[in-house]
Amino acid sequence: MPGGEARKLDFVGAYRWRDGSRLAYVPMQLGAPSHELWQIDVETGETERLLGPESFPFRIANNDWSISPDGATLAFVSEADRNLWVADLP
Repeated sequence: MPGGEARKLDFVGAYRWRDGSRLAYVPMQLGAPSHELWQIDVETGETERLLGPESFPFRIANNDWSISPDGATLAFVSEADRNLWVADLP
C-alpha cells in the first residue's frame, strides 16, 4: 500500500504474499497437530482461513513453503514424510 500507514498485524507466524493485497500466513500454534493457512486482505483487514485440519491436515517442515505466482496453490515440504506436497487454494 504505497503511502499507507504502518500497522501491526494480529498474528505471529510465517507469511508469504499471495498477491498485491493479500498476505497468506501460517500462525504459530505451539503443540497443534496440524498447521492452518490463513490470509489477510491488508487493505480491508478481513481474514479468512484457507486450509485447516478438518479439510487438509498438514505440517510444514522448517518453514519450507511457497505460494504460486498466481496465488492459487500452496507448495510445501511435509514434516511427516519430507515429501513435496501441493494444495489448491480457495
